[in-house]
Amino acid sequence: MADDCECTGDTTRAQNDPGYRRALWLVVALNLGFGVLEVGGGLVADSQALLADSLDFLGDGTITLVGLLALGWAATARAKVAFAQGLFLVTLGVGVIGVAIWRAMTALAP
Repeated sequence: MADDCECTGDTTRAQNDPGYRRALWLVVALNLGFGVLEVGGGLVADSQALLADSLDFLGDGTITLVGLLALGWAATARAKVAFAQGLFLVTLGVGVIGVAIWRAMTALAP
């Protein structure tokens, strides 16, 4: 039954369709742009929430960029990139949680 789901990607189209690549470039630009803006806002506001969200934007933009670059690579290379991307996201998440705990432990009363 799993074979009937038709949930496989069209790798040939993804590698060759300029519209697909343009859409991915737009996603990269938006994520990285918003991430940079939000880092600035988070630093100005001293907001851990804004900084965490900006890291999410930057992580998504970076991962999409690497995925875009990897479209023409062999399946094994793409699998290694996907694994590295997963490790990056885990590291990012652990870092955000660690900083949040540190700030909660060292915060001064308003």
